[in-house]
Amino acid sequence: MPSDEEIGLASAWCGEPLLWDGEDPAAALAPGSWRRMAFDDAQLERQFGAPAPSAQWRSRYALALGLSRLDASGPVQLPGGVVLAEHQAEACEAVLAHLAGRLASGAEGQARCWIEHATGSGKTVTAAALAEACRGGGTLILTHRSSLVDQFAGELRAAGLGARLAPAPAAGKITVQTYAWMARNFTELDPDGCQLIICDEAHQSLGPKAGDALEAMDGACLVGMTATGQLIAKGAGDLFQAKVSTFDLRQAARLGVISPLRCWRVPPGLDVQAFQDVRIRAGDFDEAALQGLLNRGPVSAAAAAFYRDAFPGLSGVVYAAGVDHADQLALAFIEAGVPAAAVNGRTPRRELRRVLDDYEAGRLAVIVNAQLLTEGWSSFRAQVCLHLAPTASRRVYQQRIGRVTRRAPGKEAGLVVDFVPPGYRNGGAVVTLHSLLGLDEYRGGALVTSGPEGRGEPAGVFGIPAARAPVSASPEARARALMAAGPDADLPSLAADDLAAWAQIMGEHAASEGELAACARRLDGEPAMLVLALGAAAKLNSRRDVAAAAGRRLADLRSPQALDALLGALRRPGPPDVKLIRRALRIAAEGVPCSPQALLEAARALEAAYLPAALAAPAFARAHARDDWPRSHDAVALAASAAMRAPAAQAAAVLACLPPGAPGAPAAAQRAVSAKFGSSRDLAGALLDGLAPDPRAAPGRPASAPGHAGRRWQG
Repeated sequence: MPSDEEIGLASAWCGEPLLWDGEDPAAALAPGSWRRMAFDDAQLERQFGAPAPSAQWRSRYALALGLSRLDASGPVQLPGGVVLAEHQAEACEAVLAHLAGRLASGAEGQARCWIEHATGSGKTVTAAALAEACRGGGTLILTHRSSLVDQFAGELRAAGLGARLAPAPAAGKITVQTYAWMARNFTELDPDGCQLIICDEAHQSLGPKAGDALEAMDGACLVGMTATGQLIAKGAGDLFQAKVSTFDLRQAARLGVISPLRCWRVPPGLDVQAFQDVRIRAGDFDEAALQGLLNRGPVSAAAAAFYRDAFPGLSGVVYAAGVDHADQLALAFIEAGVPAAAVNGRTPRRELRRVLDDYEAGRLAVIVNAQLLTEGWSSFRAQVCLHLAPTASRRVYQQRIGRVTRRAPGKEAGLVVDFVPPGYRNGGAVVTLHSLLGLDEYRGGALVTSGPEGRGEPAGVFGIPAARAPVSASPEARARALMAAGPDADLPSLAADDLAAWAQIMGEHAASEGELAACARRLDGEPAMLVLALGAAAKLNSRRDVAAAAGRRLADLRSPQALDALLGALRRPGPPDVKLIRRALRIAAEGVPCSPQALLEAARALEAAYLPAALAAPAFARAHARDDWPRSHDAVALAASAAMRAPAAQAAAVLACLPPGAPGAPAAAQRAVSAKFGSSRDLAGALLDGLAPDPRAAPGRPASAPGHAGRRWQG
């Protein structure tokens, strides 16, 4: 075990403490531990007379020792007084754990890891902490736009690291440059200045030029930072070995690190299915084709008027399909009385700076942009995000909404508007906030990422009707959302299949005749959906009073669809509803078409009432008297032959007494019906005539309807 003097000299030589106050040297510097390895390698270089650590030593140990120093200091505070939030400190601890694990295992080559933190959650502060930890080595920070280099450098100055900023990498310095600069100059970089390379918006580093340049820096530790981790995971496996920290939108909003998000959906001025036909290029809609769909004067004017009326006094960011579309939208906003300007990737840097300054100063309310302000740009004033140009890229969408998540005084939430119908489902070509977050239900104006105070109530906005609709691609998840909405479901917002599902759910689960009646009133004007609701109630509702009420309502409708639903419901287990069966037969006998087989299946519930008429047919009587009735195929065939020869009412009674599970019974009954009866109306009349009188009927009153046409079959 090294002496206290040796530990002190080594610590002074490498510029970082190898042992902290109160630590047990035997544990902290145990043989095989990564800190003992740092000490041993430092002693070796000192023995050879090195006045300071080599680039190789710094690449291997400087960042890990610096992070260990920050970790041991309690709350992490940067030189400028910025104190790291818990998630930022945990990210630094995760990087340290990754480095320590590699050192302990003897891993060679670059240490590569990445951090996924939500936009607006302070990734720049985390980067500053990593750079501060690597004070013994050089840090190179890469971003994807030149306009962001100055912004990043300004935030490092605010963190107290301005004295270490340098235009080119050098030992102990911090350099901020673009990926393009790195690709041009990596062969000339000083290894002493690149012990740590931080890749901001790390997915931008996956291109071949940037990726090759980073891999060539084999002595550096690579740390990627992004808000869109699920997207870069597919291509980051080679460049970044492990994700060490995750802090997503929901976590960040719940802890109050970023603003929560509210969402509204506004049906676009064209059929959203039109976007399905737009070609996808490089992961997103083709710009020219998208502009062809959206760049229309009346649509732009309507969008500007909508923003003016819905979000008065609020600052927003509007995403356009292309340069021409952005220019047209900006003009439309100005004509609507909303100060606006358009920017795009070709906007000169000085002009872009002027527009952004005007926005920050409040001289502009809206910035309309085409594929520009999606990554890196930060404004605390931005509160409204309008996706006037949809995107098929989850990465682009997530970066867009990140522009309105930064907290500011008086800012309750970031407001997101998706131009899709309320019931537009996840998994479609257009990415929405609900598909990004995997949410099952849309509620207009509701918080989709809750803040520290919870979700609260949906907020109303002028011009956007309140709406609620299931949006999951899973039928099961949509059914759960419909069940949760219950009687309060927003029926005009539901797709046809969801409306049908809601009708069936409400029918099956109606707890009273009053609830059933309320459901029927809501479906007024939707006869097919009403039949679905009543049919589900009559067949599946566990309350027999509700089921009976639904059956009576179906009978009152007197339509083919309602009669089919009624006949299906009459086959439910339990005591038969004799009165309702007779009523169904009368409706069919009066000419409402239905399935003959469905009539027979409903009538079989009254087998006892048909048996007297059936036994009057000698062949059926003989078959019924056999010991093997109705198990024998021969016995069933004999009974069916009776139906072929008997008068109509007697034949119908025989068919109603054929057990459906008997061998050959369904086929025999079908042949008999086809041969004996010309229509379902004829069969229904015969079934009515073949019934024994209803013992509950009033004396002297016929069981069947007066003047019923079926009487002509008797005798």
